[in-house]
Amino acid sequence: MKYPKVLTAPFYTALRLYYKYTGIYNKKVLIRSTKGVKELFGKFFPTREFTILSKGYKEMAGVKVAAGAFEQKRYHYCVVSDLVVKNFYRRRGLGSKLIQASVLFCEEEGFDEMIAFIRKENAASQDLFEKCGFAILEANATENWMGKEAELYAYPVLVAHYKIKKPAP
Repeated sequence: MKYPKVLTAPFYTALRLYYKYTGIYNKKVLIRSTKGVKELFGKFFPTREFTILSKGYKEMAGVKVAAGAFEQKRYHYCVVSDLVVKNFYRRRGLGSKLIQASVLFCEEEGFDEMIAFIRKENAASQDLFEKCGFAILEANATENWMGKEAELYAYPVLVAHYKIKKPAP
C-alpha cells in the first residue's frame, strides 16, 4: 500500500527528530557491560552480558558471551548467544557494536576462539557475523567440539566461527 506524501513527510520528519534527540542518529549509545561467573565442572569462567542503551536508558539490543562447555577444547573458547536487536532499532549497526564488544572481551580474557549458532533461515544474522569477520560453517562440517555444542540446539543451526588474533610477544 502506498501512502500519500501528505502523511509520510510529517512522519519522517518526526522520526528524524526522534533519532536526533535519542542519540541514534549520531550513533551515540551506551554499552552497559554486566560481569558474571559461570561454573563448569568445578572451574569458574568469566561471562559478560552487553546491552546497548539509548540516551534515555532504554534497552535497544543485547548479547551474552560465556565460556564453552567442552573440556576437549580446554574451555578456551566462548559462545556468543542471545544476540537480539529490537525491531525498531535494526539496521543501525548495533549488532556489529555488540559483536565488537564481545570480541574485545574474549581477547582481554585470553580466549582463543569464539563461536555463535545461527538458525539456517536467518540470513540477516549470517550476513552480520560474516561482516564482523566470522566464518559461517555447516554444523556437521566443523571440529568435534563445535558439533557437540551445535547438538544442544533443537533446530538446525550454522556455526559462526572466529579465531582470536593473539598479539605477537
